[in-house]
Amino acid sequence: MITYFSQIVGVPVEWLWYPYIPYGKITLIEGDPGDGKSSLVLSIAAMISRGGLRPDGTNHEKPESTIYQCDEDGINDTILPRLKANNADCSKIAFIDEDENNPLSLMDERIEEALKKTDARLLVFDPIQSFLGNEDMQNVTAMRRQLFYISRLAMKYHCAVIFIGHMNKQSSQKSIYRSLGSIDIVAACRSVLAVRRMQQSSGIRYIQHIKSSLAEEGSDLAFEIAEGGRINIIGTVDAEVEDPMLEKESIRTTKQEAIEEYLIAWLSKEDLPAAEIMKRFRELGISNRTVKSVKADQEIKSIKKKDGWYWHLDREEKIPDLETGDRNGKKQEISKSIEKESDPGTVQPEG
Repeated sequence: MITYFSQIVGVPVEWLWYPYIPYGKITLIEGDPGDGKSSLVLSIAAMISRGGLRPDGTNHEKPESTIYQCDEDGINDTILPRLKANNADCSKIAFIDEDENNPLSLMDERIEEALKKTDARLLVFDPIQSFLGNEDMQNVTAMRRQLFYISRLAMKYHCAVIFIGHMNKQSSQKSIYRSLGSIDIVAACRSVLAVRRMQQSSGIRYIQHIKSSLAEEGSDLAFEIAEGGRINIIGTVDAEVEDPMLEKESIRTTKQEAIEEYLIAWLSKEDLPAAEIMKRFRELGISNRTVKSVKADQEIKSIKKKDGWYWHLDREEKIPDLETGDRNGKKQEISKSIEKESDPGTVQPEG
């Protein structure tokens, strides 16, 4: 079946919190453990449960419901007290019952049933890694299937979906490349926020908007976590000015490193179509030329199969640990200057 765009009626993007969290789309909120990701999202759920001021001072007029699925914090001793500390109407915040014999995953039919029953406008998975079932996060097909399913639910029920995720341990990397797990998660999200601590004042955190596909990136916002988990917004900041200890990130170096890690992880399992690999990196704003530069550096081969060109890696190396960057138990040393990008002749043409 084919549909022409002339048959489609355009609609504007609607926002739970502009420009950070859109309705009908997936937002990723990531950060290091203990930096306040969950507390921040619980405060947002509390805010929409009663209506009121968003973190930036704008007004959320209509009270709305939330489904908050958390696999790490206790319901009675952690989540509920934090909601109450933020003056939540807990009759509008629900969770789906699960146990070790019946865990929830992104493709679970109970999610759609709960959305129908609660009319929730916010759906949270905390942390996202706990709701991927038994799927390998580097399995391209499996990850895309799960993300496609939850994206369709977000659009169908016009709810904002928030994935909470931990960053990996490579603190020198640019934030968008530190997402723990599959690069497909970052690509599927229309907005990505990072939560960090101020180096000079560990009690103050800030939100950075590191990916925004639907609007201009929002300002950095500082906040603190008061007694009981109540969130107090301090206001707009320029994180790099206010926090001179913030480590400067080399986009060029960390981009090469991230591409290398994911190419090796994917191709250590199976050959993949060249067009599919390029598409995935383009969704992250990474050019074909940069990807091919890393491909040549890693001696990844192009091979012709019946249905097109594939990339092939000699599978002698162990798959890298995307949390630590280690391969074969030893941290990989990455060159800080890659010159191949200026020499396209080193890349084998395909087709």
